[in-house]
Amino acid sequence: MARNFLLLSAFFFCFSFAFGQSYTISGRVTDNSSAGVPYASIALSKTSDTSVVQFAVAQDDGSFVMKEVKAGEYYFVVACVGYDVMHYPITVFENKNDIVLELPSGTLSMSEVLVRARSIPILMNGDTVVYNSSSFKTQSNASVEDLIKKMPGIQVNKDGTVAAEGQAITKVLINGKEFFGGNVQAATKNLDAGLVDKVEVVDRKSDDDEFSGNDNNQREKVINLVLKKETNRGYFGTLRGGYGTDDYYDASGNINFFQDATQLSIIGGLNNINRDLYGWREMSTLNSFEIRPFNGDNMSWNWNTGIKTNKGVGANLHFEPVKGMKADIAYVVSDVQTLQQSTNNSEVYLTNNTLFSETETDGLGIKDNHQINTKIEYEPDTLNRIVFRGQFSKMINDGFTGNRTANFYTEQDIINSGVNRTDVNEGNDNFATKLHWTKKNRKNTDNYLLASLYVGGANNTSDVSTYFNTVSGYLLPKPTTENPKLQKLLTTQESTIATTTGYQIKLNDKWGIRPGFNWMQSDYSHDFTWIPEGEEILTSNSPKGTVKARNMEYYMHISYKVDSFTTLYIVPELNQSIETRSFTTDKLYTYDFNQFFFIPYMFIRSNKPHKYNFHFNLRAQLQRPQVSQVLPVTDNSNPYSTTIGNIELQNNMNYNNAWSYRRMFGLGKSISLNGWNSYTINPVTNSNRITEDNYSISEVLNYKNRIYSNTGFEVAWPIKAIKAQMEFDIDYNFNQAYFIQNGSELLSKNNGIAAGPSIAFNEFDMWSLDADYMLNYKVGSIGGRTNNAFVYHEIDLEFVFTPIDRIEFSNTLYWEIYGSNSAVGAISIPILSSELSVFIDKSQKWSVGAKAFDIFNKNQNLWRWWSNNSFTQNQNIAVQRYIMGTLTYKINTPAGRDQNSSEHRRHW
Repeated sequence: MARNFLLLSAFFFCFSFAFGQSYTISGRVTDNSSAGVPYASIALSKTSDTSVVQFAVAQDDGSFVMKEVKAGEYYFVVACVGYDVMHYPITVFENKNDIVLELPSGTLSMSEVLVRARSIPILMNGDTVVYNSSSFKTQSNASVEDLIKKMPGIQVNKDGTVAAEGQAITKVLINGKEFFGGNVQAATKNLDAGLVDKVEVVDRKSDDDEFSGNDNNQREKVINLVLKKETNRGYFGTLRGGYGTDDYYDASGNINFFQDATQLSIIGGLNNINRDLYGWREMSTLNSFEIRPFNGDNMSWNWNTGIKTNKGVGANLHFEPVKGMKADIAYVVSDVQTLQQSTNNSEVYLTNNTLFSETETDGLGIKDNHQINTKIEYEPDTLNRIVFRGQFSKMINDGFTGNRTANFYTEQDIINSGVNRTDVNEGNDNFATKLHWTKKNRKNTDNYLLASLYVGGANNTSDVSTYFNTVSGYLLPKPTTENPKLQKLLTTQESTIATTTGYQIKLNDKWGIRPGFNWMQSDYSHDFTWIPEGEEILTSNSPKGTVKARNMEYYMHISYKVDSFTTLYIVPELNQSIETRSFTTDKLYTYDFNQFFFIPYMFIRSNKPHKYNFHFNLRAQLQRPQVSQVLPVTDNSNPYSTTIGNIELQNNMNYNNAWSYRRMFGLGKSISLNGWNSYTINPVTNSNRITEDNYSISEVLNYKNRIYSNTGFEVAWPIKAIKAQMEFDIDYNFNQAYFIQNGSELLSKNNGIAAGPSIAFNEFDMWSLDADYMLNYKVGSIGGRTNNAFVYHEIDLEFVFTPIDRIEFSNTLYWEIYGSNSAVGAISIPILSSELSVFIDKSQKWSVGAKAFDIFNKNQNLWRWWSNNSFTQNQNIAVQRYIMGTLTYKINTPAGRDQNSSEHRRHW
């Protein structure tokens, strides 16, 4: 109750700023010829202490408006790249309109403007927005994520992803160089905000376009963190540790060494409180270069739910050994142990009635992963650019699951029950490399060759032992150490080689073409052994064989530059797919085909910095069935769910489009529409024969179509009167698919709509408040019969209070409220956490604190979904509560060399 009162008081306290007499100031920023200066930065500062009261960025015509300005003595600080910085005094005692602020022409660079106008919090220069970190107050223990949350125009989502002006940030650089392969969360969550001098948000070309000089409006958003001079050479980092009740612990840290072009960074941590180790989640340097023609479906055991114990460490080295060469090498090792205790409730829709099913599961999984990423860029001269990317990973899965399932029409009348225990040990080695070469034409550098070579492969081993028992009516106890009734041994190998060749020809300022050819060859071998208890190898279920695939793609890339902001692309492509499948069990199964597919691709991009961005694309993709689906065997190891493979499954076409439009009206002000649609012809689906006892036999086949669709609308707008940022989101999603049940065709449809507002107060020195609410409604239907709609609420509050620089208190409440339906009951999951941090030395390197965490429902991990003929809810255990003491130490040791080196300049 006290906490709620504090939040409510803080909320109404900030609203009081809206009251009292205030005035509006408007005018224009002009040059010597009275023409408007677009995107000029205007800061209104108090003459008494030079603190910035308000800040604005001029519109295209140089106009600006400042509202809710209290009476007093101020001065304007006006700055723009290419002009002198000017100071204009102003006395406010009434509304003032038509103020003219003239900027004399000059030759000042961005760095010089920022030095001469330190009170300017934001400076815009073409496609770059520069934020002065000193203008945004953060707590002494703040991370880069905490800092950029306060910057208008930058959004940090709940999952840690970052966007600027509505576009996702694809990578984070430090002093212009990639940090941990550009991994966003490795930088935002691990680096200390106090190290950063400036944050640059850059709307930049791709590396290839930057080298070739191409300007087709294909842009990516990146953040470049410019460090303070004293940290450009030396050691810096942060070490954190905590220990609490019930032996809960949480330790993490990072240390960095920067000297000239060399950067070495190490991050690591260990905890048993379910906190992910940020920075090495899918730290791939290959991006879209990795080719997985067989979908990589062999590693079927994932331990992603339950209570996790995380351990890991990673290192990244950036260096420039010779002129024109930049190299990055990253190595990551992680160990994740997951304890699983879950309950799964399903409502299964049969032909004539509805069956309920409940499964209780216990499990323990251990996943060890080693990963090495490399990236080497080399420009030996102005005509050639060579990029090598490589990735190697080694993963080991080891663990077991045991579950008990009951099927019933009423909870008092169990039809049958079964128990299952599965022990698994799996290993997976993967490697992927790509060499990419761009060569400009010596006589006409607008024309250039693009060529690449990809080589990749994988080796997988799997040893799975299964025990299963089922009876009628009686509910069996959960299995513990039963002897396996079946052992399944699997070894697979996969190798892929692919080449890409294209030649870009610039016909004129508007038109360009790129004829090209792609070729891929993939070979996959499968050796599976099925050994029932006390018997010989069951050859009918032990396929050994290969899948060989060849793909040729012939394409013509046509581009048309509509204007300086807009480019249209049309890419007609002819795909020839040749595949041979051959498996031997107790007899030989073979299937091969040679198919041609027309694959159209069209997209349009239009991007005017700080005004709008728009893109629309329409393309087709060839999809292959998974190897496990084409195996010509029957898997009845779980009698409740027997599956039958189909070696004659066809490749199928997926047509999809995505679009988005965002209109910006200034920093933090935007309206956006976005959506995507997917339509698959002849997808792989199921034909199920299901009994009244919930025993099913499922065969896979190509059938009809599948549709997915999502549409979203978002408004973001700052309210200066209360110093808050408001947002409102609404999303709608829809999907439908066909399947066959007991010989009848059924159409499954699912719909969901979500809407809600959010408000953030991040401009106050002593406190901040973020509040989000989202209302979700989800409903599904199968065979025209509506079933199991439910309402879902999400409430998220975060309050941070800093009475003085050396003390910080934060409180968060995340509350999930699920409505009931015929399959499951209503569930409420409030999650409350608090943290206090106090610096104990004048230099603010050491801090002590305490954390408290409490879930008033142990099942934090809860999901609900529809699939084929059922609605399902799964809930898993999570860390429930703890109190933890914490200790933090900041490392900042400048090198003993001269620090008066030239200021960092970007080189992209």
